[in-house]
Amino acid sequence: MGESRPRRSIPIVIGIVAAVVVIAVVVGLLVFRGGEETKTFSAQGISFDYPGDWGDITGQQFSSQTGTEVFGKNFGIDGSNAAIFSIYEINVPIDASNIEQYRGEIDSTVAGLENESGGGVLRGSVTITMGSLPGYRYEVEGMTPDGTEVQSRLVLVFDGTTEYFLNCQHTDEHAEEIEAGCDQIVESFAVK
Repeated sequence: MGESRPRRSIPIVIGIVAAVVVIAVVVGLLVFRGGEETKTFSAQGISFDYPGDWGDITGQQFSSQTGTEVFGKNFGIDGSNAAIFSIYEINVPIDASNIEQYRGEIDSTVAGLENESGGGVLRGSVTITMGSLPGYRYEVEGMTPDGTEVQSRLVLVFDGTTEYFLNCQHTDEHAEEIEAGCDQIVESFAVK
């Protein structure tokens, strides 16, 4: 009978150890995500998640984009550390079947916009999908209207005559935060 007690305690000990591991993983994920909940943006026929501690950024001027802007939302930490999301109507339908033929023109447009902002393209024209839509990603640097040096990840994806444009810009101080939030937006983006 003395042997049966240790056998009963082994599953209990394993259960306690498993519970501690699960708690540690959950706490680790909360610390990694900043302990904040996720917010969901849902409008204009799309949705995506972003960090819960990001607020709306208003009264800011951001670099111009070609096409006709039909919607824009800016949110993040402050005017220099933010995600700028816009929807544009463009003249030419672009989708997976023809996006490659417009790559050079899109590259030139991005380079021109970065020149206007006093910056340049660091890495460009990486083929991506966001919410199953085809597009390109660029790493760029530039200046905000108040003269702050920032780096940005630009994501442009296309759905016919609609362009979805995401600019995740940050200072060195907030690079990790903004890049993680940008990943969250790109990975959760969906067209309804």
